Amino acid sequence: MAAAAAASLTAGLAVASVAVSGPAASAAAAHAVRAAHAASTAHAISRAAAAAASACPKGDVCAWSGTHYTGSHHGISGTKANDKGSFDWSHAESVFNNGRRCNAIVWTRTNFSGTPRAFARGHGLASLRGTDAWHHLYSNSWAQCT
Repeated sequence: MAAAAAASLTAGLAVASVAVSGPAASAAAAHAVRAAHAASTAHAISRAAAAAASACPKGDVCAWSGTHYTGSHHGISGTKANDKGSFDWSHAESVFNNGRRCNAIVWTRTNFSGTPRAFARGHGLASLRGTDAWHHLYSNSWAQCT
């Protein structure tokens, strides 16, 4: 199936989104990571992102139950095929990558399926509202580790 990729910047935070299905998921996720990395090099971290980084444990990708990194949050340092057990992930309204070495990829379905969204280190999305990821982050992985 064809993959459609779109990189976007929201509130100074780099994020790339890719709509994929089937075996194209790995290639689409890699493309999303490259797009997020390219966008992140051109933009500074906003104050909201700095606040998110201080709340999210170093080495984790975190999801918040509220927009703009508010409400409760839960960080994950590893790769998980099913994040539905965490309220903050299954009801996510914002997300931030405070990873040490890798770009984070969050997925809208379990088992690394659905739409992947890649976040460069030190970046996130203050509001998932209006995206298919709103209240639907169900798995996460890491890529382009340095």
